[in-house]
Amino acid sequence: MIFRWSLLLTLVLISVVACDETTIKTDGPVIGTDNQDNEEVDVPKVLPYNLASRIKSTDDLTALFAEIEESPIIDQLTKDKGPYTLFAPSNDVLEEMDPLGEGIAIAEVLKKYMVNGKITTVSLTKDIRANGGSFSMNTLGGTTLVAYKVGNVMYLKNIKGDKAEIGKSDIVASNGIIHVVKSQLDF
Repeated sequence: MIFRWSLLLTLVLISVVACDETTIKTDGPVIGTDNQDNEEVDVPKVLPYNLASRIKSTDDLTALFAEIEESPIIDQLTKDKGPYTLFAPSNDVLEEMDPLGEGIAIAEVLKKYMVNGKITTVSLTKDIRANGGSFSMNTLGGTTLVAYKVGNVMYLKNIKGDKAEIGKSDIVASNGIIHVVKSQLDF
């Protein structure tokens, strides 16, 4: 009987000790229960773990986030369930590109780097092998991207023959996945 009470007391103590507060860092305000006055609270524009927040938090994509932050495509990247695969131009690529313009122009360019579905590098490698060394994907912008490998390096090319190496890859988001491309693809 004493053993059971000791065991029960030990389990209760372990449960109490294990229940400490966890701090979560956010970019925006935290909405808590202390808003007794029912005041309007600003909700962060970019919610955690979607494509837009992954772009924002990836060091090599901060210039892209600055371009799309006020563009209509931000809604698709934050709110749409997708899933989408984004072959995102790196900061270096964006520096080389002609100015993207505003709003809709940025959205139209970025859609040429996006395809439907969540395509990991593992699945893309399998598709490349299964299709004789290359795999074609239709983009949301109405163009075609072809993925292929040379050794262990994966590339994309467009119908004009421009090619871009895929760098950092498999950046997983709640509504898709991101692969960083190291060169510009002209469309």
